[in-house]
Order: sequence, then structure tokens, then C-alpha cells
Amino acid sequence: MELDPIPSAIAQYLNPKATIYNQGFEKTDLPDRYFDLAIGNVPFGSYSVFEPRYDGLLIHNHFMSKCIDLVREDGLIALITSTGTLDAEGNREFRRSLSHKATLIGAIRMPSGTMSNAKTQVTTDLLIFKRSPEPNAQLIETGEILGLPINQHFIDHPEHLIGEVCKDKLYGNDRLALQSDGRDISNAIRENIRKIKPCYSEIKTSQDLLLIPQEM
Repeated sequence: MELDPIPSAIAQYLNPKATIYNQGFEKTDLPDRYFDLAIGNVPFGSYSVFEPRYDGLLIHNHFMSKCIDLVREDGLIALITSTGTLDAEGNREFRRSLSHKATLIGAIRMPSGTMSNAKTQVTTDLLIFKRSPEPNAQLIETGEILGLPINQHFIDHPEHLIGEVCKDKLYGNDRLALQSDGRDISNAIRENIRKIKPCYSEIKTSQDLLLIPQEM
């Protein structure tokens, strides 16, 4: 899924057998509970795009929810999103709705500037879900560090913070950020992911594969 036609064409050239959708995710009609895995970097922003099923959700929450809906039971979802998804009090009900669909099995917070190649300095989280809802208060609840909200997962697992917690001076002192502590981010992410208990379940089916037409 790629909105920009140039990266879309490059991806198609490099992966000739793949189906590349050069359009907005909200315009793509795909079957629920079908895919084994969804991986993405959801757009951040205080705006919405039109898709009736997800009416009222900001774009990052919209795309996260849709990704989870498309994955089958026991499948996996790995998404990069802003820290507000897990930390913001205004997202509590959204997190609660996610908890009815999927279980948070891993969360890794990366320092500010990690996504600078995407022209943003925002602090970001890598979230890994299993499409199997189980009681998981860590996804919903928050605590405090430096007097500001942070998801309970990071209070219980500070080792998943790849950096030092500080107040966000770039986007306002009303939220937390993470400044680099000198670690190699790629290596730190790999080390954290290795500690996640294997939970992927392969399924066998006798059904024919559903061919999804490319929508241009």
C-alpha cells in the first residue's frame, strides 16, 4: 500500500509478483480476517479520511483499526505510530476498543528523530499485536513519569524505552519524549523483539486463495 506513485512503482519493480496498491488505504477494499500479517507505518495527524466504517477516527487510529480487522485470528500486526496512541488520555476508549480485537504482545519506544527520514522528529512506538483478544490492562491504562502520562506497559517494562525519558520541548511540554542514550536503535529493537515469546500460529486451509484485484 503506497500513496506516492514513485515509491509504488519502485516497489512493484523490485517485487514483480506482489500486488502493490497505489492509493489511499481508506480506498482499498480488502477482506476482514484474511491476512496472516500486517506491517505498516501509519500516518500521524489530527485529521480524518473518509471511510464509513471508521467514521470519527483520526487517520492513525483509523488505519490501525483497519489493519487489525484485516488480519485473521492469531495473526500478527506490527505498526509504527506516535506515542499518543498508547499515552494520550483522549485515546483511552480507542485503546479499549483495540483490546476487544487484539492483544498487545510488544511495545518498543524509539527516540525522537528516529523517523527523520520521513521528515518528522516525533517520538514513535513500534507496537506488535496478536489478533486474539485477551485481558490486557497494559494496553489501556497509563501511569505518570515527570508528571505526564505514559502507558503502563513502559512503566512495567522500562527496558522497552530505547532512550531517556524527557519532556517534549519540540511539540510542547504537555507530553513525553525520548532522547537518545547512544544505543544503536536497530540493534536495540532486535534485542527487544527477541524477548517476545513466540506466538505465531500457522493455519492450514483447503480453501482456494482469494485473488484480490488491483485497484488503481
